Amino acid sequence: TKALHSSAMISSNRFSWIRPEDLSVAANPVVLIDVRENNERDGGHITGSTRCGVLLSTAQMDDLVARWKEGCHVVFACMRSLSRAPLAAQRLISHMDHNGCGLTVNAIVPRVSLLEGGVVGFVEYLFRHGGVASPSGHADDLPSAVLSSFDPNLWTVSYSPDGPRVSHHSECEQGAGGGWHGSPGLERLVVEEASQELSFLMDHSLSLSPPPASSMPYIS
Repeated sequence: TKALHSSAMISSNRFSWIRPEDLSVAANPVVLIDVRENNERDGGHITGSTRCGVLLSTAQMDDLVARWKEGCHVVFACMRSLSRAPLAAQRLISHMDHNGCGLTVNAIVPRVSLLEGGVVGFVEYLFRHGGVASPSGHADDLPSAVLSSFDPNLWTVSYSPDGPRVSHHSECEQGAGGGWHGSPGLERLVVEEASQELSFLMDHSLSLSPPPASSMPYIS
């Protein structure tokens, strides 16, 4: 797991990336799949997204393939699109390879993407374009048309020279003694995501290699 956290990536990624600002102007209808846990969706989710587990069922993949064949753009997101969203995308692509979708071997699959920055990146984008923060540093007001069930008490905002930085309470809830806790909590979340990626690698015999200059790593 330590190697995965430093710089490793799966070399055969065949999905693309889509920026938060491009979701609303995509050329094709977007089917957005949120693979976060239910407790991570507390506080808000992208309007129109569907929650699925990272290990998509056959029925779920069949439905997504059908939507893809209709011309939809399938986009996966987790909290930051670093591990679970890529795994779900790879799982769907593997399913497509075996179900007559006419894909080119080892080529990028059109209209299967990850949301760059995940849900956190989406919220940060909203803050850069009209969202505000209260003096306490909690998210205060974001447009409900694109972010549903928003609870400002479950998000924290800080500011840097590069713009706002947002975190969800499930990522970094720190106790009075300085230890990390919460559900799932930062350390637990990191370990779970790394374990899921290791299991995927073992099951699919995919190789690890240093990331090419033009690629985005799964875990930073």
